[in-house]
Amino acid sequence: MFNSWPRYKIVCVHNCVICCLESKISSIFQIGSLPATYYTESFDLVHSELDIGEIAWVKDTEAVFDVMTAINLNAPKATVIVSKEKKKILGTVTDGDLRRAFLKNITPDDLASLVMANKFKSVKSISCLREATEFLDSGFKFIPILESLDINKKTISIFTKKKVLKELEGVSALIMAGGKGTRLLPLTENTPKPLIKVNGVSMIESIINQLRLAGIKEITISIGHLGQQIVSKIGSGAMIGVNIDYIDEKVPTGTAGSLRHIITNKDIFVINADIMTQLNFGSFFQFCHGKEFALAAAVVSTSFQIQFGVVDVADGKISHISEKPIRKENVLAGMYLIKAETIKKIKRMKAEKIDMTEIISWLLKSGQTVLPVYVYEPWVDVGDKKALAHLDVNPQTKIIND
Repeated sequence: MFNSWPRYKIVCVHNCVICCLESKISSIFQIGSLPATYYTESFDLVHSELDIGEIAWVKDTEAVFDVMTAINLNAPKATVIVSKEKKKILGTVTDGDLRRAFLKNITPDDLASLVMANKFKSVKSISCLREATEFLDSGFKFIPILESLDINKKTISIFTKKKVLKELEGVSALIMAGGKGTRLLPLTENTPKPLIKVNGVSMIESIINQLRLAGIKEITISIGHLGQQIVSKIGSGAMIGVNIDYIDEKVPTGTAGSLRHIITNKDIFVINADIMTQLNFGSFFQFCHGKEFALAAAVVSTSFQIQFGVVDVADGKISHISEKPIRKENVLAGMYLIKAETIKKIKRMKAEKIDMTEIISWLLKSGQTVLPVYVYEPWVDVGDKKALAHLDVNPQTKIIND
C-alpha cells in the first residue's frame, strides 16, 4: 500500500494543509480545524523513516471476525477499534494481539473490543511527523492520525515506519519437499508435489518468495520423490537474492529427519512444501521474538462434525445425547520455528525416522516450552485434489473447515 505514495512535502499554515506535490498522489488529506497558529514544521516523507497510508477500522460493536477481515486487508496488519457514536478511537489491534487473544480462547464471534489494546499512541494531524516518529521509535507498530478518521468511508490514515527488506539474522529455513503426494495421483506421477501450481505458481516457489519477503536468505530444501526436478526448477536461488541448498533423502527419514543433516548454527523455520497460507512469516517471527521456548508451532483452529449421535453416560444411564455435534480443535499447521539448541539435541537422536510430533512430545515430556502461534490467516494443507481445486478457484478461501 505505502509504496504507492509519492514524494511530497507538507507545510501547515494556520488552518490549512499545503501539499507540495512532486508527482501525482491518490488523495489529499483534509485536516480539520487546527489551532490558529503558524506551523513552521515542514517535512519530506521521502527523506524520513515514515510512510503514510490508509487502513480500515472496526466498530467496537462488531465481532472479532470483522477484526480478522480488516487486518488481513490492511497494511500493516493492524486496525483500530472505533466508537462510531462517539467518533473516537477506543483501541488498536495488531496481528500479535489477535494471535494472543485466540490462544486465550477468544472466538471470532466475540466482541471486537475484547481483543483491542487500549493503551496506544496517536497524533492529531498529518503534520505531526516528529511526534509520530518518537512514538514509532518507542515500539508502537503504527500511529493513527486522529483528524483523518472517516466515519462514512470507515477508514483512517496512519503513520508507520518504512518497510525495508532486511535479512533476518539468526534464522534459516528448511522446506520439507520429499513426499510422494500419493493423494494427488495422477498429478504427482511424473511431477513432484511441490512443483504443482496453484493459481499459476508452484507451491514451493510461493513459499520461497514468502521466506524471502520475511528476510530469510538461507534456505535448505529436503527432496526425495522426483527431487531432481525441484533442483532443476529452483536452482541456487541466486536470481532472487537467496541461497538455496538441498538435502537429498534417498530413504525417507520422517517429517523431521532432515533436521539431522542441515548445516547451520541458526534457529530453523521448518515448513511443509504443501502448505499454502497468507500468513506473513515475518509476523510469525515477530510474535516469537523475546519469548523463551524450545520450539514454536503454528496452530490453526478447525471444526469437524461427528457423523453419529454422541451420548453422555452417567451412573449406567444415558444422560444426554447430541445429534451429530460439531467439535472444534487446534491442529498443527505444518510450520515450526526450532531453536538452535533444540536442533543440536535432535541431531543426537539415534532413531532412523523422526517425526515432528515425536519431537514435540519429547520436548513436552522433558519439561521444555513448546510455544503455540495461532494462525488466523487463510491456511490450506494441499493434501488432495479437492483442496487443490478449491484453491485454484478461490485463493482467499480457508478450506480447512470444509
